Amino acid sequence: GTQCGIRNTVSDTDRIVGGTDAGPHEFPWQASLRLFSSPVCGATILNDRWVVTAAHCIRYRHYFYKVLVGKNHLDRIESTELSYSVSAIIVHPKFDPTTVDYDVALILLSRPLEFAKYSYLRPLCLPYSFENFTGLPCIATGWGYTRPDGSESDVLQKVNLPVWSQSSCRSTYKDINDITNRMMCAGYYKGGRGPCKGDSGGPLQCPRSDGTWVLAGITSW
Repeated sequence: GTQCGIRNTVSDTDRIVGGTDAGPHEFPWQASLRLFSSPVCGATILNDRWVVTAAHCIRYRHYFYKVLVGKNHLDRIESTELSYSVSAIIVHPKFDPTTVDYDVALILLSRPLEFAKYSYLRPLCLPYSFENFTGLPCIATGWGYTRPDGSESDVLQKVNLPVWSQSSCRSTYKDINDITNRMMCAGYYKGGRGPCKGDSGGPLQCPRSDGTWVLAGITSW
């Protein structure tokens, strides 16, 4: 199969607040989930038939959704973009909309992605159950609001977000929500950077020592 987790190198060029523009296809696994042709969430390519997103992004039957890949600019039609209809959506059976626990959904594409034909598309590696991402310089990506007052970015945004320990995460958010073992925190205590509305469902990707990238989390709340 296609080697997962290989980022395309590029020259430097809501929310990802405090983020910077990603280069074209720098994150070749980034997808855009569309509902009635409007972008609603990010998603991540796992292999040639499956993409993963957040369960809270899914509100309707599968046939109302499409998955776009090969995109850099959200709002314009690009020569590299490919659109896929959806054959099925599997929302985690334990997903709880109130606590947002188990916030994950799998999307089955109606036809396989052709990695050999479209070299700018690649899957992201899945983590091992024992992998620990605490302290790693991970990156969140998305087209969400780039300012807290709310306008979406046309160019895919990336922001470096270090992963917290579970204990720091629990103590920081204890008054807001129960942090379960399905949740993780990443970012900065002082704020100003981090995923926002519109980035939901997109990946938090972390580097491995061999230079590949792995899916550590899905932007949830």
